[in-house]
Amino acid sequence: MRLPPDLHMALKLSAVRNRRTLNAEFVFALEGYAATISETEKASDQPASNPDASTTTL
Repeated sequence: MRLPPDLHMALKLSAVRNRRTLNAEFVFALEGYAATISETEKASDQPASNPDASTTTL
C-alpha cells in the first residue's frame, strides 16, 4: 500500500513507541477506525429522539 510520506512516518514512529511492527501498527489503526465506523453506524440506526419533548413554549 502506498502512503503519503508524512502518514508513513507517523505510523512508523507510533509503531516504535508501541513496540509493534509497522504492519501491526497499521492493522491496529485500521481496527480502531473500523470500530469507530461501526459505532457511528449503530448510533445512526437508533430512532431519533422526539425534538418536541424538550421544547417548551412560552
